[in-house]
Amino acid sequence: MAFDGIVTKAIASELSELTGARIDKIFQPNKNNILLGFYINGSNYLLNICTDAQNYRIHLTTNPKK
Repeated sequence: MAFDGIVTKAIASELSELTGARIDKIFQPNKNNILLGFYINGSNYLLNICTDAQNYRIHLTTNPKK
């Protein structure tokens, strides 16, 4: 999938939920993944950033990683 303006707008829209959030935790389970834990308005969010060449992604979730 191409990383174009449409994808960038979707990511920016999703991450706008974190405006004013506090970073709780930072994990790096392996060399290609970074997990950032955020806390805002009584809710916890987890931002998963994967920089693997074949499976790159970034997504926001409310489900904690085990």
